[in-house]
Amino acid sequence: MQLSRTVILISLLVAACGGPQSDPSSDNGGGSVANASREADPWYEEFYNYMPADDDLVIEGPCGSSFVFRQVTTYTVEDWLASETVFLGQANESAGSSEYALLEGIRREAIVGPFTEDDNPAERHYYIGKYEVTQDQYDAVLGDTCPKPTPEGSLPVSGLSFFDTQRFMVGLNEWIYANPDATATLPHADSIPAVVRLPSEAEWEFAARGGQAVTVEDRLAPIYPMDDTENRYEWYNGDDSCRDSLRPVGYLLPNPLGIHDMLGNVREIVQDPFELTAGWSNQGQTGAMMTKGGACDTSLEDLRSSARREYILYSYEEASLNRPAMVGFRLALGAPAVTSNRRLESYNSAYSSLRAPRSSQFGGGADPATDLRGLAEETQDVGLKEELSRIAAVIDAEIVERNTFELENAKAIIATTASLIRNYRFANRDADFAEQAMNTPNLPASNRATIQRRFESASIARDTSRDFYVQSLVRAADFSPELFRQAALRVSEEYKQTVASEPGNLTVSEMMCLFATQVEHYRQYRPGDFEMYFDEIVTTSTGNSPGCPRG
Repeated sequence: MQLSRTVILISLLVAACGGPQSDPSSDNGGGSVANASREADPWYEEFYNYMPADDDLVIEGPCGSSFVFRQVTTYTVEDWLASETVFLGQANESAGSSEYALLEGIRREAIVGPFTEDDNPAERHYYIGKYEVTQDQYDAVLGDTCPKPTPEGSLPVSGLSFFDTQRFMVGLNEWIYANPDATATLPHADSIPAVVRLPSEAEWEFAARGGQAVTVEDRLAPIYPMDDTENRYEWYNGDDSCRDSLRPVGYLLPNPLGIHDMLGNVREIVQDPFELTAGWSNQGQTGAMMTKGGACDTSLEDLRSSARREYILYSYEEASLNRPAMVGFRLALGAPAVTSNRRLESYNSAYSSLRAPRSSQFGGGADPATDLRGLAEETQDVGLKEELSRIAAVIDAEIVERNTFELENAKAIIATTASLIRNYRFANRDADFAEQAMNTPNLPASNRATIQRRFESASIARDTSRDFYVQSLVRAADFSPELFRQAALRVSEEYKQTVASEPGNLTVSEMMCLFATQVEHYRQYRPGDFEMYFDEIVTTSTGNSPGCPRG
């Protein structure tokens, strides 16, 4: 069957295919549980999963259809309130262009998956559609009759409004929940099965950039890593690509997470309304429908993970819903944030830990928020009671904000100091090697001079790394012990797959944990001699590296 689809694809390319489209505006009552009784033709795998992978999540839909999802990991730690900080948007590439900064300005967002492995908060992930929703899949949920799956029906459905996608979600969720076999395949958050929804902008862009399957540097680039032939990965407006005509989903190579057509083919509607960006965050005014990515009318130069557009919800001139051309969608799986009272207790415990005042913040370890609440309980003045409670809430928020800020600072110090450990190990090895080489009998003078320069250069690098490392060690010891341990666990988890190519093959994560354990030791004993720390840095290898301290 793959051959037949390829042959038809070629004919579609020649004919500049658009594909027959059902009218999304026709409210035919589709998507109800009653549609489960419609007569269905068999769906071969190529019509819903053209490039299958062993770790795909496949969920059955109406009319014999199926929908495929990919798992996207978000690294966190054993803390239910922990999240991963990611960067959305892109740096302003054209000097003086305020429009670019307002539409796609770079900003920080927190992201964490609702699903876990064995109820472990350190193993969080979410699911996003492997492919854009096709015309046949759309008709299977909302059509009057079951579609006969064809390669032409494998084009992404397009020309949709935001409300069309919501009708689709209602219909698909109703069908899945009415069919036990389909419901059984859903992942669960706590004990609650997932629901199908649109992805958020953060979920979409994090996945489009490659998520944890790529390095942090690659994730900040305009597009995910490709070879020099971009038309093997994405559809765009070019003679060597789709040029204004949609193409069947999944035909090109996927991104590093195994997801297809993220940046091209059709623009994709996300759950969030559009907002302007203004200096590291969204501006705040809720806008209209937002799409992500490019389409077959997007030039190759304009393909980028940060691409976003705003579309009005209604066409006032036509007095109807706005259904822009080349706008479609892909699915995601979601779950409630508070899945049970037990989970809420876990959140409350994590919050208490996060907001707990440190002795260095308040004299004698006093907790002013708790003290104010105590005074509020004692007073009979209703107005004073409310004012004291309000001030206590403000203090709580300030404490959390300050601790979160310091947590990010501690993570930055740990990550930077890991590079100092790596530099010191390299420089120490080079200096020792050069020193041994200079003691070689009958070494020619010219070689000795070269080796001497190498020794001097390595010694300078080693001494400089030592000096900066001591500064980092002393500064890190001033952080709250619990906060610093939490920072070390989080940042080491983020970098746990990164391996430093140096003697002993220490991973970056192991270097971070080594630094964290030395900070714990220095905080407790304050030795006057730092040599023991540098001896440990040189002799530690993957086989004997310490884990991050946990208190």
